Order: sequence, then C-alpha cells, then structure tokens
Amino acid sequence: MKHLKKIAALGIFVSALFSTNAFAIANAPPPPPGCTQITAGPASWPEGGHSYYCGAATAANGALMLAPLNGFTNMGKTSTEMVNLAGGTNGTNRGNFYLFDTPAEYAAAFPTYAQPTPGAIGLTVRDGGTGAAIFTAIFQRNSFGVTNQFIGNTTAHELGHWVDALEGAVLTGDEVIYLNGAVTVGHTITISVTNGQIVGNTASVSVTSVAGDTLTTLSTKLKNAVNATAALTSKGFTATSSGASFTINYVGTSGPTYAYTITGAGAITEQVWLDSGIRASAAALLTHSLHGNPANTNGDIFTFNGKANCNTSASGVFNRQQDSDLKYICSTNTIGSMSGTITNNDQLTLTITDPAMNGGIGVPIHVQAMTGDTTATLATKFKNAINMNGTLSGAKITATSSGSNITINSGTGNVTTYSYFNAGGTENMTLVNQGNGEGSTLSTLKYNSAASNWTNLQTAWPGAVSIFVTDSETFAEVFAAQTGGYTDRSFPGGGGINFQSQDWYLQQNPGFRCTWYVIRNAGQSRITPTSGFPAGCPAT
Repeated sequence: MKHLKKIAALGIFVSALFSTNAFAIANAPPPPPGCTQITAGPASWPEGGHSYYCGAATAANGALMLAPLNGFTNMGKTSTEMVNLAGGTNGTNRGNFYLFDTPAEYAAAFPTYAQPTPGAIGLTVRDGGTGAAIFTAIFQRNSFGVTNQFIGNTTAHELGHWVDALEGAVLTGDEVIYLNGAVTVGHTITISVTNGQIVGNTASVSVTSVAGDTLTTLSTKLKNAVNATAALTSKGFTATSSGASFTINYVGTSGPTYAYTITGAGAITEQVWLDSGIRASAAALLTHSLHGNPANTNGDIFTFNGKANCNTSASGVFNRQQDSDLKYICSTNTIGSMSGTITNNDQLTLTITDPAMNGGIGVPIHVQAMTGDTTATLATKFKNAINMNGTLSGAKITATSSGSNITINSGTGNVTTYSYFNAGGTENMTLVNQGNGEGSTLSTLKYNSAASNWTNLQTAWPGAVSIFVTDSETFAEVFAAQTGGYTDRSFPGGGGINFQSQDWYLQQNPGFRCTWYVIRNAGQSRITPTSGFPAGCPAT
C-alpha cells in the first residue's frame, strides 16, 4: 500500500497556477449534509460507512446501489486496497458512493468537483494528479428527468473505474497485455506508453510478424523490445512474458497509460487486450455482442455497420440520443433507385410522410422529366428538391444522391414512409427500407481524442449518446466533455485537480432485458452486478 501512503502525503494544487502535474488530493470531501448512511445488506461496503443516499434519493434505491458493492468483496486484493483507501490507514473519505436523485442535487452538494454531462446517470470523480478515484455519484434520474432503472448496474459500471485504478496500471504499475486472434505475416503490433517521466511523454515498441510466429512468440518479442528500449527502462519500466501475454511493470510516482495499434495489409486478424484499457474492453465486448453486424477494430478505432430502428425501446430508456429540442436523433436511411426510360414532360412525385411533420400529412416532392435527363439526373433533381423543402429540412429529413440512387435520411425519431407516383410515366423508383424505419448506418468511434464521439450523431448534443445497433441491442458511450477530451483511462497532465470518468456500456433490448458490465482484474477474473439480471441473461 506504499502508493496509497504517497497519495495521502501529497498536497492539493490548482492546475491553473502551476505548470507541474505532480499534484493530488490528500483528503476527499466528507459526506454533504442531507446524506444518510446505507447500512442494509450483508456487509456494508467497505468496512461500513461509505455508501449514502442523499436529498430526494430513496432508501430502497440506496439498497440497489449497495448490492454490487457488497458483491465486490469477492475481488480479493482490490477489495482490500479499497478498504484501506477508504478509511483505516489514512483516514480519508475516499471510497464513498453517493446516490442522488438528479445531477442537480449532486452539483449543489459538490460544486467544485467534476460535473456530469447532460443525460449522465452517474460519474466517478478522479484525482487529476494520480488518477485515483475519489468518490462516485449515482443518479436516480438523469438531467432530462428520465428514470435510471438500473441503479445496481450503473453502480457496478462506475465501480469498474476503481478496479481499473487499483488493479491496473494507474497505481500498482502493472499492465497486463493479452494477444489474441490469428497471426498474419507482415502485420505490425505497436504498444505505446505515455507517462510524464518519459522524454517526450511517449515511447513505443513494435514487432512485425514473420513466418512461424505465434501469439506466444510475438508476446516474447514485445517483452524483449520493452526491456531493450532505454527510453522505458531508464524511467522504471520492465517487462515479463507468459504465453500469449506480457506484463509491463512500472516503478515510479505517476501512473502510465497504454495504447496500441495494429497495422498491415489485408484484414486485421490480431487483437490486443489492455487489462486496464477502455479500447480493449470495448473491442472484446463488441466483437462478442454485435452478433453478425459487420465490424472492424483497428487500434483505437472501431467501425461498424448496423441497423438503426427508431422504435426500439421507446420508453424507459435513460440514454437516448437527443438534440437540443429533446427529440430523438435516430437517423434512418431509405434508398430510392431510379430506373426505366425517360419520357419528356412526365410528372414524377415522391411523397414523404412522418407523424412529426406537417401534421402527419404527406409532403409531395415533384420532379419533371425532360429531354436529355437520365435516371442519374432525375435522382439529383429529387435530392435537390428534398433539400430545398423547408418542411422536410425542419423535420431533419435530408437527401444525397449517387448515380441513379437517392438516399433519404430521416432524423425525426419516427417511422418515416415514402410513396412514389409516376402518373403513368415510364420512369420508376424502387424504394428500399421504406416504411419500416430501419436503414444502414456507418459509424466510426475513436477513443482517446477530443473527437471521441459517434461522428454521425454527435454534432447536435454532446451528451449521452446511443446508436440502436439492432432491434435487440444498443451500444452506448457516455461522452464526458473533459479537459482535453481524454477518456477516463488517459490522464491529462495539469488538466485540473479532478475530472469525471468517461466510459461505455452495452445494453440489450427489448426493455433492456439483459444489461451487463464486465469488470476485469489483473487475474482476468470477472465480476458482474449482483442484482437486476433476469433469467437467461449472460453472466459475462
């Protein structure tokens, strides 16, 4: 526990006044007035006295928050370290879990600490100097008033931040890196280590696969590369390997962070799992959970094609994508393909109907075929007419065209329907996906950058965002607008004395029948929330 004593010994600095990032919070704030200690359950965690319900939060929901914390005592080493961190040896209030009714209640209680983003259902405040968690807040309702029906699961999710810090690289200094998948000759795996003690802040090691390589030989090569890199070894980094995994050990005063890339010709067949890294966990769960949706993971970029259905989980959802008007942005694409022969003066009409537009009355778009037109020019005419129509643009319905195809994007959040009429003309339009509210979307998610968001949905509302991947699943990322746009596993030097955690989670529909979070410790064991799992839900 030497690292915990170091934390207690450090003072508080304000980053705006100092260029150094060597600061830490020695004492977490005490429980605010109006908070009641939660003692229900078999072993109030940890050592009792560190979980509270506050303000308008209910005791019953407080018990839901406590349940996964009680289950956490099975984690062995991490549980012991959290007990020591939360009380006992250093007398701080670290380790506290608070249940508030709304983010506004939390903000009133802790105005000088990290604040939740719109729609947040919980946050973990971290020490900006060490990355150690200070306390966690869970909300019964988000800032839009939507009820959090999964308080226990949300708590387990936030508990993952503590696990990452205490079992991962932030305080203990050990980062276990697992290689998986198939080895392809010519592919290069690069591991990057970022730490303020390293000259230039970052050092990298790489290995390129050759004939005869296996995951084990690549792991050994990467271990050897770390031990042969003076930029790392001179700052306290060493490595060992075992089978297809290797461990980078760091002995120092500030927590390093790790990243990886995999490059090479053809499909990327290798996988890298960082034991305390968000990218690895996300890639692993997404690979397991997308169930047939085409996807690709390369380094810290994840791209998938999926179906978006605006009627999926229409009620009881606490993290729907919303714009400034609180409308759903559940974009769907309908493709109209022009065909047939061109007849001069034919009158062509595409009528677009949506409950949120024009009182539910269809909006007709008229195009006239003329001599010299082709199916491609007709598609362009329809595209232009749609984009110039104020009623459609006001309802977030837009269009693009390519060749003879026109793609109509509807962001109304409802099922938008289309009908085509050629009045006996010779020009035809075949509508694909029309009438069912579904369409193909291409989304790219990049971690560890200020642009960490769902690029096709993020522009209007940078809060909690969701993409409905299929009728039965949702992948969601909570995007915290932190200083520098870092993820919670990447700690910016001098970024403030505290900042909130950012993470992802996976939810399943309908009705969120199965919601789970996988929390991994250094030994690769897994825990899941101890309540709220209907029969038949997966444990990992």
